[in-house]
Amino acid sequence: MRRVTLLFLLSCVCCPLQGQWIGSSTTEPIYRQGNVGIGASPTDKFSIFLDESAPTYLSAQFVIHGQTQTGRVLAIGYDTSGNSGFIQAAENLVGFTPLLL
Repeated sequence: MRRVTLLFLLSCVCCPLQGQWIGSSTTEPIYRQGNVGIGASPTDKFSIFLDESAPTYLSAQFVIHGQTQTGRVLAIGYDTSGNSGFIQAAENLVGFTPLLL
């Protein structure tokens, strides 16, 4: 599964096993010296390494879900084929919703 629950990441960052842990594949988070990476060793506090072409809120690299309304999401991603980034607010099976910046 490409998406990792933010709560899981926060719990790992707050209390890592013996100070450092490293995932064994591209789908497991990697914790190193206070940084978390998904897909590769972290280069920043929170790094996601994943190529997407023509991504949408259904396939973005980073998706935040509502707890009680899990189909309501904020998706953040980068289209590595089209060389463009996006931020989308959406409701699953409904469509895009307003994004307030």
